[in-house]
Amino acid sequence: MGLSDLKRPGYPWPGFGSPETDGIGLGLCSTHDPYVLEGVARHVHQNADTFDAVVLTGDVATTGAAADLEAARRFVESEASDLWLAEGDTPTLAASTRQVSLIPGNHDRYDGPRMLPRSDQFDRAFAAYWSAGSSAQTIGVFEKDAAYSAIVGLDLSLRNRHDAEVRWGVWGQGRSYSDVLDRAIEITEALR
Repeated sequence: MGLSDLKRPGYPWPGFGSPETDGIGLGLCSTHDPYVLEGVARHVHQNADTFDAVVLTGDVATTGAAADLEAARRFVESEASDLWLAEGDTPTLAASTRQVSLIPGNHDRYDGPRMLPRSDQFDRAFAAYWSAGSSAQTIGVFEKDAAYSAIVGLDLSLRNRHDAEVRWGVWGQGRSYSDVLDRAIEITEALR
């Protein structure tokens, strides 16, 4: 099961958003919806026997701030106390019996109040899931009926603001850098 753009907020950005727009009263600039997170956690818990893994394909946090990424990490790792809910009735994917993997997205790499690209906070928060400094890595290899499939994750977030194709693209685009694609090819060849 692939999931993207959950944008779990946890870091207040003064002057952005409002309790009415962020859904949890923190005044965040976010597209996060707490009901979506609960629905995702419930679905993963109730349907775990229908897929082999859960892959979060970027933007697990609204920003790359440590507090935002910590909130996202709790969603992934907090021990369930009641079905798909952790202590405090917050949703968690940890109740699933399936492997959970993550790939960083552009929001996960935002840095500082101007949210410029290339923070390494994601690497620290999710060290158990993503190797620091890695541009591409094997997420998982799965076997079914003597056939194998693999998931290779790529970090396609911008490395610096000058790589954006349009002025405001720094906040809404990634890039397929040639070295990332070369690394993905190397990994794929090694998996064959």
